[in-house]
Amino acid sequence: MTVASVPIRTSVLTRRDIVARGIVTILSDHPQRISVVPMPSLTDSRIAADVLVYDLALVHHLGQDHLATLVRAAGHRVVGLAPAAASPLRGLADALGVAGCVTLDVSSNELVGAVRRVAAGEVLASTGTKTALSRREAQVMLLVCQGLTNQEVSERLFLSMNTVKSHLRSAYRKMGVTSRLQAMLWCAEHDLV
Repeated sequence: MTVASVPIRTSVLTRRDIVARGIVTILSDHPQRISVVPMPSLTDSRIAADVLVYDLALVHHLGQDHLATLVRAAGHRVVGLAPAAASPLRGLADALGVAGCVTLDVSSNELVGAVRRVAAGEVLASTGTKTALSRREAQVMLLVCQGLTNQEVSERLFLSMNTVKSHLRSAYRKMGVTSRLQAMLWCAEHDLV
């Protein structure tokens, strides 16, 4: 058996059953190329796969540190699933070393292609519209949408309060909002969290 004919061992990590079943079904439709390997649990950081498909919505439940640990354990061979092309989660995933992101409306062939390219060591080019938010603005907004105060965001990201406020003002301006509540609602309406 040649190396090229060995299926890529792939694990899917998500809390959403319908997403997990859909992705596993898509990947299982290509048994010569991809073999689906179950993860022991959502919180386990042991990777037995060549590529990890990670639902970025898990960051809200398990935190950035969990994703960072998995990215290191997987040797950066992680495909992030983003809710939308403009999601701030994409910026966060990029900052943490995820090899690339696809949106939940990606085609079967695009998903399989993304897994194959990441397994080969490639970094995926961005598809669709990228968020106008900078990587740091996206990180700040993600924490704000999780209900953290400015002080808590400052402590979590090791930023000064003035820097947090500056990122918030810039993000608000880009989103066209004027308050924290409006920003959170805007993020929710645009499937960015």
